[in-house]
Amino acid sequence: IIKRVTDHELLLESLEQLRTVDFEKFQWYLTEGVLQSFKSIPRSHLEHASRPETVTRIVERYGEDKAVEITIQILREIGNNNEAEKLMKAHSGKHWRTLMKDLQKQDFR
Repeated sequence: IIKRVTDHELLLESLEQLRTVDFEKFQWYLTEGVLQSFKSIPRSHLEHASRPETVTRIVERYGEDKAVEITIQILREIGNNNEAEKLMKAHSGKHWRTLMKDLQKQDFR
């Protein structure tokens, strides 16, 4: 049986891999609007946010797919290319696992 993995779980897993200093940089990118591809999150929304709270704020602000895209982009900006690559692969694999789960539910007799 294949477990359905949510974008929230994938994002949290990525943020949990960051050292504290990198997590703070990650939040800085979200609040400062440095990257032109997305609108920033107000600083007060992330000021004392934990990793799970940060994931919630990102998804609320941008939606699931865009949240993953932005997270990958920021991970690359802070020099965490390995984590960005893992998230990208896991996110694309999530869609495959979901398809496989749906196919298992169908009766092909």
